[in-house]
Amino acid sequence: MKTISLKSMATTLLIGVVTLLAVIATQEASAQSVLLKYLRTKSSLKQADESKPRTLNLSVANSHEDLDATLWVRFAAEYKAITRQTYVAATRQLNSAVANKNWTAIPSNDSAAGSSILEGKPARPVCVIMDVDETVLDNSGYQRELILADSSFSVESWSRFVNQKVSPAVPGAKSFIDTCRRLNVAVFFVTNRDVSLEPATRENLISTGMMGPNDPDIIFSKNERPEWTSGKSVRREMIAAQYRVLLLLGDDLNDFVFVKKSNLEQRSKLERRYQHYWGQRWFMLPNPDYGSWEIAVTGGSKNSTAAEKTRLKMKTLSGQ
Repeated sequence: MKTISLKSMATTLLIGVVTLLAVIATQEASAQSVLLKYLRTKSSLKQADESKPRTLNLSVANSHEDLDATLWVRFAAEYKAITRQTYVAATRQLNSAVANKNWTAIPSNDSAAGSSILEGKPARPVCVIMDVDETVLDNSGYQRELILADSSFSVESWSRFVNQKVSPAVPGAKSFIDTCRRLNVAVFFVTNRDVSLEPATRENLISTGMMGPNDPDIIFSKNERPEWTSGKSVRREMIAAQYRVLLLLGDDLNDFVFVKKSNLEQRSKLERRYQHYWGQRWFMLPNPDYGSWEIAVTGGSKNSTAAEKTRLKMKTLSGQ
């Protein structure tokens, strides 16, 4: 049996310790390298993820009251067919409306003050009056934003959207306006967009070809004058005093007649009262997302919470 000296044992032990430390150091360096690589990868993935649209919470989206309506406006061929159909019908009326010197789209009693409007003065130039939102500009992009954010209308978010000037033309609108201009029929836009949004509105209409860059001020915005409130009759009267109004086009009953704060029954009576105007002098565009009809359904409760609005709508639907 060989005898191992203490010196040899110490040397062997030292070599083992050094080897072990080297292995540990190598593994630690490798671990650090892997950790650093992981952190860098995670950071790059995070940056890439932040550049992408946020993942949609389907459980939230499915509960948003505007989901089906917004999908219909944005994707349904039926929506585009209806808007084009409406504008084709309106275009067909233009020639006969221009030729008939007594033709007017303004009822004599459409006035908040009850004053009358004289009809059919031959000396007056002719025009049509159009709403803007959901009549000539499609704002379903704004509704999309609200749904994806599980939010509801606010003045701030609406103003931000309008100032982006990205709303496309409603299908058929530009062709109708082009025909009006060929026939020397003036076009006026009577809108309930606030006057602060008029510059952006003008630029959006120019970008879609529905206004020219050198056109005069043909946009009549809410609050542009003290008497120009959300009711549009005063503005229509002002135009009718200087022009023979051939047609009215809009997506809300308020675009055609003074409705004030009418309830559902009163609104139905107004629709029937002017039934001979529809498709002749008045042309309605579809808007399932919002409007004065919704306020009437909820009993005039414009600023209720989403839950309260839903409760009132269900109450109306159930007939209670």
